Amino acid sequence: MLITVRRALGFGGLSRSRLVAGEKGLDRVVEFVDIMEVPDVTDWLRPRELLVTCAYAIREDPAAQVRLVRALARSDGAGLAVKPSRFLGTMPKAMIDAANEENLPLIEIPGSIPFIEITHPLLSAILSEQVKTNALKETQWRMKGDFFADILKNGCGAIAVQEAKARALGIELSKPYVVVVARALCNGDRDGMVLNRLLAEIVRESETEVGEQCAAFEHDGSFVGVWPAGASIDRKSVV
Repeated sequence: MLITVRRALGFGGLSRSRLVAGEKGLDRVVEFVDIMEVPDVTDWLRPRELLVTCAYAIREDPAAQVRLVRALARSDGAGLAVKPSRFLGTMPKAMIDAANEENLPLIEIPGSIPFIEITHPLLSAILSEQVKTNALKETQWRMKGDFFADILKNGCGAIAVQEAKARALGIELSKPYVVVVARALCNGDRDGMVLNRLLAEIVRESETEVGEQCAAFEHDGSFVGVWPAGASIDRKSVV
């Protein structure tokens, strides 16, 4: 499950902070957390980034404060968490207005909360979710390989059963597929295993271009790659 700003407000120091603007953007996804203490940070903003700051670098520049809000929103950032008490006094109205216009969550951090109580729990939650997501993808990848391997070894069998399995794995059996079988012409099983892993990674990287229709597996010591007909494998991956 993705970490949204809405969920992030339940972690660590953010659970004791206050949303002051941008409520409509609470479902923005948080993938990165960074601390800003330099004035030119707008050149380094990333999508899905929650920016944490005390605004020291822009404390005397109201126009820069608004630019920060707008730049973060337009870079598809997740939100802005500000501790205004020390250098701004209160949250500037212009920042609040800009955040509401951009639907960018603007969070006020109490002066008593250190930044590490914001960043550490949130980064831990993001990492935990990424581990779960990667584990799920790895399982799905293996299951797709098993699906095509079973068809290769045993034939289609009951079509209705295979169609149900394919739908569950996101595979469209109505499409034509290319099947490539390769065997390493080298001495030793180790070299063959290395080559098979390399070829499997090449096919796997193509998932980003053709969706979840690819699969790779070993069959009787050979590498087998499967992907939709007409799809191209990035040649740079081979190099």
